Amino acid sequence: MTLILVLGLLAAQVASLLLHLQERAAMVAAGHAHPGLPAFDALPLRFMWHVSLTLTAVIVVSLIAVRWATKPLQQMATAATAFAHDLDAPPLEASGPIEVRHAAEAFNFMQQRLRRLVVERSRALAAVSHDLRTPLTRMRLRAVTGKPPASFPCA
Repeated sequence: MTLILVLGLLAAQVASLLLHLQERAAMVAAGHAHPGLPAFDALPLRFMWHVSLTLTAVIVVSLIAVRWATKPLQQMATAATAFAHDLDAPPLEASGPIEVRHAAEAFNFMQQRLRRLVVERSRALAAVSHDLRTPLTRMRLRAVTGKPPASFPCA
């Protein structure tokens, strides 16, 4: 988008330059400018102001466009950092250019899958821990008393 803007303004500057060179040719024909001067030395002062103002406008608009395009990427980096510290961080808002929206949607999908993975891992560890309590308790009782507990059948 910025490239299109810059190319459009550059084309406008070239057209303006051609018009001013025609104006200089008319000034030379009327005798108001010395014909021996190079074409760019006798350009009118208003053309120089026009070029300066257009260049300033292009730089300002380009900086604004770049900030607009990169702001969602900065938000994505902030969301990734927040998610690294807190699994319950809110999902990222999908905004900005289409590529950034797709990346934000992929980030949110990854965030959901990681949350599910952590929950499933915790559930599996709790189940394993529960399943191991009985044999560990039997082994502890056997170690303390030297014989298996009466309430448990010996295997």
